[in-house]
Amino acid sequence: MAGLNTELTANNIAKSHAYTLLSAVEISGTKLFKMRNPWSTERYSGPWADNSSEWDSVAADVKRLVEYSDADDGVFFMPVVTFKQNFEVLDMVAELPQEYSDRFLLLDDHRTSSPSYGATVFENNVRHNFTLYSEVAQDVYMTIYVHHARSYPSSGGCDVQWPHGEKRHALKIDGVSTIVRIADGQASVKFTMSAGETKNLHAEFAWHVSGITKDFGLVAHGLSGEVTLEHDGGLKSRSWPRPDSERLVGSTSETFPGSSVEPFSPEAPYDI
Repeated sequence: MAGLNTELTANNIAKSHAYTLLSAVEISGTKLFKMRNPWSTERYSGPWADNSSEWDSVAADVKRLVEYSDADDGVFFMPVVTFKQNFEVLDMVAELPQEYSDRFLLLDDHRTSSPSYGATVFENNVRHNFTLYSEVAQDVYMTIYVHHARSYPSSGGCDVQWPHGEKRHALKIDGVSTIVRIADGQASVKFTMSAGETKNLHAEFAWHVSGITKDFGLVAHGLSGEVTLEHDGGLKSRSWPRPDSERLVGSTSETFPGSSVEPFSPEAPYDI
């Protein structure tokens, strides 16, 4: 639900905040979603909340079966009807074949403009071009990722507000009518490629938007065969630093302790 994550709904669900849907159960004729707040604490006070009277008549063996616990651990149950009243978007994870995928990650993109390319969607966006090759005739899923500072503990984590603005980051694929646009997070598009076909991809980013890290990723999934994703400027995909690294974002001047990720060199710009 739109709003700041410091604002609550009538049932004390934080607005503009993502919860995890763990499972679906039915107890005493009521369909429930088992939810988890990633803040590991609970504020939900609606029907079937941990301390609500609905649980008084539920048998102990049923409580054990659904792993009910009256504890402030972030996990709670919510009727499906209440879920629909408090949430606007439900994202589902698709299990795609990992053996037929290729990906590209760039950390701390220091490109500031793309005068040689122009822009496909928004005039002031920074642009990166890619080629995608499919070995066989197949359906392909292409996903673009842009990371908000809220995702990084070193940037303030959940204390940082989500941006509420226009979807200015975009992915355009030649020959595909759908243009993927996001404000942050990720979005995917599905299309068909023939055997031996190469498509041109154009990824655009509004790095001037407040709160957005200059990190992005592209992932291609082929459902039947190999796919290859390459940056037209010859850039190679980076890797995320290990969890014990001091920083989670790339830099032109800082290294990652304990990580194999190399910093970018200001003396070797890739703005081509």
